[in-house]
Amino acid sequence: MQAKKPSLKNLRHVLLIEDNVDHAELLTELVDKYASPVVVHAVETFADAVKYLSKTTYDFIFTAGTVRGESILLHVDRLLELAAGAPFTVITGSGNERLAADLTKRGITEYLVKSRETLEAIPALIQKMLGMRKHRATPPRRLRPKERGPKATEKTLHKDILRMTTLAENLLKKTVRRKSQTAFDKDVRQLCKNLLRVQTLFFPES
Repeated sequence: MQAKKPSLKNLRHVLLIEDNVDHAELLTELVDKYASPVVVHAVETFADAVKYLSKTTYDFIFTAGTVRGESILLHVDRLLELAAGAPFTVITGSGNERLAADLTKRGITEYLVKSRETLEAIPALIQKMLGMRKHRATPPRRLRPKERGPKATEKTLHKDILRMTTLAENLLKKTVRRKSQTAFDKDVRQLCKNLLRVQTLFFPES
């Protein structure tokens, strides 16, 4: 009998930020064993971690305290923002109570020092983080300006069309009456601005 293939619906994603190859391989093996089915993305710089976090939603994240000479403190706020609530564990080579308190205050889930005891605790930690992710409430999605609802868009469009109509009439009057060039140029710029606003509403990607 063939083994059942894991459902893509239940597939988990884990980000590992570690520049020590041996440590990265060990953590990957543990994640593969205790969080399966899982895809592990291992990166060796915080810059690469930012790129991956910008494209993928992760179930939890492991990071070293220092990567390529850079401290996690320099990047933690940006990483946590992109992690969008995913449990985030720092595993460092040396303990620092002040650093641990600072990182925990900023939102890091766990701060651990590399040791045999820590290694033995990883399986339980993985299960804990998976449970945290499962029960985390999803924050309401905020609409961007270009994603306004139909009523808001209709009102804005109506106002812009009225402004353009008024400006166009004024431009015709000023052209006939030969008003000052400065006033004329100002109205032309405003008309172009409103035209661009209407274009943005109808063609947000253009």
